[in-house]
Amino acid sequence: MACVVIIEDNPGDLLMIREAVNRMDPPLEMIPFEDGPPALAALCDPGTCIRPDAILLDVRLRSSDGLEVLRKLRAIPHLAKTPVAILTSSTAEADERQALSLGARFVPKSFRVDEFLDSIGNVLRQMVASGPPTTGV
Repeated sequence: MACVVIIEDNPGDLLMIREAVNRMDPPLEMIPFEDGPPALAALCDPGTCIRPDAILLDVRLRSSDGLEVLRKLRAIPHLAKTPVAILTSSTAEADERQALSLGARFVPKSFRVDEFLDSIGNVLRQMVASGPPTTGV
């Protein structure tokens, strides 16, 4: 089963992401984190063996900048080529340029539930299809 790590601090957005993942066929294993530091710690811990096929990362997190988390992910050898999508309600072009320069997709959060679910489902399907071999957790 393909595995996706979600780094999202908004409970409502996380609920909708979970719904989008639950609607997918084939199903995905979802590992959620509420902030960058615990996600990075778990992803770097050899004891957890988390090797996601894709990562969804909010650009604005509680105690960390999602783009800085992305830079750190790219520096971790086993995650350097893992597909990442930056989720954001920001319209800042600088955020989009930075995300793209780090090899991530830039996915605007829609305020319409159906569009949000479709967008998340589509980007996850694309990333998992193009991602590294599945090794899961």
